[in-house]
Formats: sequence, structure tokens, C-alpha cells
Amino acid sequence: MLIHCVGLSWIEPARKALEVLAQDKARGLVRAVGFSTHSAEVTRQAAEWPEVEVLLAIVNPTGTWRPNEHIEDGTIADVLRALERAHTAGKGIYAMKVLGCGALASDPAEAIAFAARLPYVHSLCIGMRSLEEVRRNLALLGGARPPVVTLKTGENATR
Repeated sequence: MLIHCVGLSWIEPARKALEVLAQDKARGLVRAVGFSTHSAEVTRQAAEWPEVEVLLAIVNPTGTWRPNEHIEDGTIADVLRALERAHTAGKGIYAMKVLGCGALASDPAEAIAFAARLPYVHSLCIGMRSLEEVRRNLALLGGARPPVVTLKTGENATR
């Protein structure tokens, strides 16, 4: 279960939700609890909360999460320090907004390499709009050729 997009004003409600999710997890209704945020301070705090097992945070060279919008209350360095602490505490780290919602798409190689080389990041969330972008990003991550994917739309199929 993921609590999505927690900002500074949502810290207390999110903490209450975490208490409920921890109870649900103990009853077997929830397998894992995650948290996503655009805030450096929320990332720092969530790194310390035992209920949070997976943390999704902005990871790209500029801290951009949408064109002309950046980390809510700090810098990318602040977020990375918090994520490293979270990793040390045993949390899964999921880098989101790797291309900054398209703001960094003009140089995807730099943005993807930035996130991929961090030893404490377990997975990357890279937005893509086409099969060509999927192929390009896989190549940037190590040259692997993607499997052939068939996308069905209505009666037509595209490879």
C-alpha cells in the first residue's frame, strides 16, 4: 500500500494512516507500506519511520519533478542524504521523476545515469510514452534488448 504525494502539510495525517496500515499489515491485509513525496523534509522524516518500508522520492540531477517545479523544501542533495539513511535503515528506495516529468528528456542519458549509479537506489521509475523511448532507456541502462511487446488497441495490434 502506497501513501502517495505526501507534502509538509500532510505529515500528521500520513502518520495516522501509517498506524492503520501497520495494523492492517499485522492482520495480513497489507504486504508492504510505501510512501512517496516531493519534499526533502518528508523524505528525511519518513526515512526514520519504521512503518515505511519503501520510499519513493525525486531522484534526478536538478530535483525537478515537473517543468519549472522542484523539490518542495530543499535540494536534491538533501533528498539523497535522506534516501541513503533510509537505505541504511533497510528500506527499499524507488527513484521517481528520473526524467522530471519530461523536463530532463532532452538529455535522458545524464538523468538516468545519475539515478542508476546511486548504490542505495533499488529501482527507477522512468516515464515513457513510446516503445522507442523504452528501447532507448533500456539501452542507456545497460544495452539490454527489450522483449518484443505486443500492444493491443481495439482490433489492431502494434509491435
